[in-house]
Amino acid sequence: MKSGSVTAILAGAGIPLTKSTVGTVTLSANNTYTGGTTVTGGTLLINGPGALGTGGLTVTGGTAALSTGLTKYLRLPALTVSGSGLVDVANKGLIVNYTGSSPAGDIRAMLKSAYGPGNWSGTTGITSSAAQASPTPKPLISASRLSAGRRSLATRSS
Repeated sequence: MKSGSVTAILAGAGIPLTKSTVGTVTLSANNTYTGGTTVTGGTLLINGPGALGTGGLTVTGGTAALSTGLTKYLRLPALTVSGSGLVDVANKGLIVNYTGSSPAGDIRAMLKSAYGPGNWSGTTGITSSAAQASPTPKPLISASRLSAGRRSLATRSS
């Protein structure tokens, strides 16, 4: 699908979802696929906290964007942004729950890449279109926490 909305539940063990074409595809359902999500082209609009199933998100080209209609933080077990990939958190929150070593350094580098020279003009990394549109753009807030043995890295626009 080049453009459009997917409201049906996408399911499958170990089955990945890849967005590779131009245009915008919106995912809204509480999907249950477990193979992860990859964006290599176009825009994948995430319109629900369960839209990406239970796997991680990899963006190597194109954009993964959190919908401004999202009412809860998007939680991911892993996040990788490389190449010309961009994650737009808009004015929403993103939490990366992880095991093993902390991805905080990588996340900070992705934020710095998009923040550019003191504004949200970067074309790669993790950005905020809502902060970019603000007359006084502010950096995204990121924090690491450890609770009950579960580690999380949260990012949201300020």
